[in-house]
Amino acid sequence: MHSADEPKQQITTVIWSAAVELFGGDQTAADQWLHSEAMGLDWQRPIDIIEEDA
Repeated sequence: MHSADEPKQQITTVIWSAAVELFGGDQTAADQWLHSEAMGLDWQRPIDIIEEDA
């Protein structure tokens, strides 16, 4: 049985993995990016966008 949140968790995992890869395996840098406001996202944090509209 699958939970209703499973697709959202899968998307979050894929985005986390891509962010870590983007930062050359640096998990701290990926985490900072995910939790920092981004001009290209209308000053929202990527993590908030993921949680709102995965």
